[in-house]
Amino acid sequence: MDRTLNFVFQASKRVKTETELSNGTVSVSFAAIELLQAIPDLAAKKILVIGAGKFGANVCKNLVTYFPGVTLTVMNRTDDTALALSRSNGIHFSEYKNKAQAIAESDVVIVCTNANEPTVLPAHFNETDDKLILDLSVPVNVHPDVKLMNGKLVIDVDEISTTILDKTLARRRAEVPKAEAIIEYYTQEFWQWLKDYRYALHLKTWKSKLHEIDKLQLHTCEFAKDADLKQQTVKAQKAVKQLAVNLKTKNDKGCQFINLINDYLRMS
Repeated sequence: MDRTLNFVFQASKRVKTETELSNGTVSVSFAAIELLQAIPDLAAKKILVIGAGKFGANVCKNLVTYFPGVTLTVMNRTDDTALALSRSNGIHFSEYKNKAQAIAESDVVIVCTNANEPTVLPAHFNETDDKLILDLSVPVNVHPDVKLMNGKLVIDVDEISTTILDKTLARRRAEVPKAEAIIEYYTQEFWQWLKDYRYALHLKTWKSKLHEIDKLQLHTCEFAKDADLKQQTVKAQKAVKQLAVNLKTKNDKGCQFINLINDYLRMS
C-alpha cells in the first residue's frame, strides 16, 4: 500500500505541475475577481458589495485578499449582518436604507442578494455616472432596465459563466489527455514494480544464505577481522543485486539462482 500511494502521489504531482488541469477558476465569486483584475487602476476605485450572506462574505474576503488597497463597502438588508462582516474584514459599512447614495459613490457595484425580485433598480442610478455592475445573484437581482441606461455595464452570472467559467472548463478539458498519459505511465510503472516484487522474498532468502556462508567461512579463520566481514557483506550485496537485475531482464529464471552462486564464488 505504501508503494501504491507513492506512485499515486508522484502522478498527482506531475499532473499538477506539468498540465493546466487545475488552473483557472470554476467559482463564480472568484470569476468576479478575474473580471476586476482586468480593470486598470482598480486600487483607486470604490467597490460596493450588496449582500452579506455566505456568498457575499466570500466575495468580500476575495476582494480583501486580492485587492488589499481598494476602498470596499458592504451593505445588507439586515444591517447587523453587514456590520459584523465589515468589522471582521476591516472594510466599510453602509446602512441598507442608503443604497442609492452608496451606489452613487461607488465605481463598481457587486450584487450578491438572494431575493426573488430585483433589489437594484434604475432609480438607484443617475444617468451621468459610469458604473460596472456585477450581478452574481440567482435569479438576477439587478433590474433589466439598468442595462439600458447610459454608462451602466451590467454583467450577470450567465455572462460570467460564458466569458470565464466556460473558457476555464474548455482549457481544462484540453489538458485531460496529458493528465491521462501521466496516470497511464505511473500505472504501468506500478504493475512493473508489482511484477518484480514477487522476487523480493527469494532475494531476501538468498541474501540471508550468503551471509550465513560468510559467517561460516570467517568463523573457521582465527585471523578474520571486521574488515574481512565487511568485505564479504559487500560481495553478498553485489551478488544479490546482480541476481535482481537478471531476474528482471532474462527469461531463464531457474538458472539465475545458480548464476548467483557462481557470481559470488568468482568474487572470492
